[in-house]
Amino acid sequence: MKQLTNGYGARSAIRLASSKTDYPQSFSLLRNLSNLVCVRLSTDDLRMIPFMMIVCGIKVIDSLVGASKALAELMDMAARMEIKLIIKIYDLARLDEVL
Repeated sequence: MKQLTNGYGARSAIRLASSKTDYPQSFSLLRNLSNLVCVRLSTDDLRMIPFMMIVCGIKVIDSLVGASKALAELMDMAARMEIKLIIKIYDLARLDEVL
């Protein structure tokens, strides 16, 4: 992700896994002042978050999916490639225009 964004990282990421080891990977994909959406964030997960939130200005958003069925349907959509990622790359000279 950093290579695709000239070293900046993504503006947002969605974290679906529930292991503490995936936080470093999630944060490494993000640029400063970005968003990390966590599906089913638990209180155990909160220990890793404050440092990266403060240092990099990453906003962590909890998204509680109503039911496991809804999450399974979303994952099926992703597996069928019905969710498309749109990446736009701009020259740094257009920074003010893009933001």
